[in-house]
Amino acid sequence: MSQHNYTQLYIHLVWSTWDGLPLISPVIEPRLYRAIEARCVALGCQPLALGGVADHVHLLVSFTPTISTSRLVGEIKGASSHLITHEIQPGQFFRWQGSYGAFTVSQTVLDKLRSYILNQKNHHEYDSTLPEFEPFHQAAEAAFAPLAEPVRATAAVGVNPSASAQRSRPAPARPGRVGGLCFPVAAPVRATAGRRGEPLG
Repeated sequence: MSQHNYTQLYIHLVWSTWDGLPLISPVIEPRLYRAIEARCVALGCQPLALGGVADHVHLLVSFTPTISTSRLVGEIKGASSHLITHEIQPGQFFRWQGSYGAFTVSQTVLDKLRSYILNQKNHHEYDSTLPEFEPFHQAAEAAFAPLAEPVRATAAVGVNPSASAQRSRPAPARPGRVGGLCFPVAAPVRATAGRRGEPLG
């Protein structure tokens, strides 16, 4: 029996620009994407699809169990952000959001997800995004949604009604702070060992 480990692990990563700002312009996108792919390869992972729009990125990657998701995303963000702020657009603001979404992916949806990621611009332009592939971004957008109008407080004697209502208004959530989300797109692929397809048990 072979003593080599055999793994088949896929993860769908999604992260946004700082506060959802449209920072990824057509000018910087090609070099930005190449930097992301290069960092994946340097970390022993294989990028399978990369796409996005001006305010967020989707990455489908085959990854090794020797690297944590947080390290993978952190190094990708760090390397790509450094490239933009020091080489492509020195002196101009660019920053990734600190949070990210990570979703395990089954082989059965790989082709569908790959196509979806590569056609991100069309999906967003024609409002044909798929909720099962956009849970993180939808949650981030929800953080920007305006609060419902609060119930106006009844004024007491000697109390300014508008001031009373203002004090009763709940503090708005800071936009874009959606951290640690993890929505499984599909059942995770089980790692196997020995001969291809032989389960660990």
